[in-house]
Amino acid sequence: MDKKVKLPLLSRKFKEVDKDEDKTPNIKYYFKSFPRRFSKMISINLMMLFTVIPIAGAIFAYLLLMPRIFVFTDTMFPVLNGINMISDSPVVDVLLSVVNISMDVTTFTSGIGAVIIGICALFLFITFGWQNLAATYLCRELYRGRSLFVFSDYFYAIKKNLKQGFLIGILDFTVSAILIFDFIYFYNQPSELMLNLMFWGICGVSFIYLLMRYYIYLLLVTFDLPIKKIFKNALIFTALGLKRNLLASLWILLVGGLNIALGFALLPANFVLVLILPFFYFLAFAQYTIVYAAYPVVDKYMIAPYYDEYGNPRSEDADSVAEQ
Repeated sequence: MDKKVKLPLLSRKFKEVDKDEDKTPNIKYYFKSFPRRFSKMISINLMMLFTVIPIAGAIFAYLLLMPRIFVFTDTMFPVLNGINMISDSPVVDVLLSVVNISMDVTTFTSGIGAVIIGICALFLFITFGWQNLAATYLCRELYRGRSLFVFSDYFYAIKKNLKQGFLIGILDFTVSAILIFDFIYFYNQPSELMLNLMFWGICGVSFIYLLMRYYIYLLLVTFDLPIKKIFKNALIFTALGLKRNLLASLWILLVGGLNIALGFALLPANFVLVLILPFFYFLAFAQYTIVYAAYPVVDKYMIAPYYDEYGNPRSEDADSVAEQ
């Protein structure tokens, strides 16, 4: 793990809004500081919706613009159906009732739908890293109690990490897509030993990578590191901060699950507000919780021993970059 690195983007020259407060990053301070930061979270969440919009657009085009046909999933159906057309047989009728299983399949024959899906996917692919690093930067400054200008700081973070953010976003998007595809593929395979082992192996790798993502963009916006070392250190911090990572993940899942349960419970009453409400805060809430869990781990091992809270080196040795 790289212990001594330069911090060119630790923070802009912002004033601390709660300088004299005890900021020990525990559960107590999380819930104490959360209400004061919630209004800023809503603003951050609005910027993070640029991640959701292309996904929603692609889903809209897929569900509403793509033609759908019914196909029979059992290969015996066309054979038995042909026999039944030639001769009427009670046995064939019974067999047809067994294999008469159909499914609704989307055909990608709609030009407009395909274009919309392609544009949405391309936009998300190109901007994925920039959006994630900007959201991480804003939530990191929010966690540190800095005064924050959401719109300008969002684009400031992107500008300072334009090239590296793009490359890491491409890698992150690709790895995430592969893991999701593998998960779906092995989940739908027959229950066999090797296939089950592959499925649980993919689940394990996906879980580790999910926790790595807690640190990838945080390291990107905090340190001047090569991409290889960002991923390497993210893996190390995943283990070092495992307890905090798991608690943050469980809390996010709990809040998300409560939102879904409340939405289903009030759906018969047509209480649409409950379904819309998470779009105003949940993305920023989740990102802030991730930063709250991850930043103290990074601070403990890579910042506090070598830098003060403003990124100034404590000694001349702090300017050097240690390689391992």
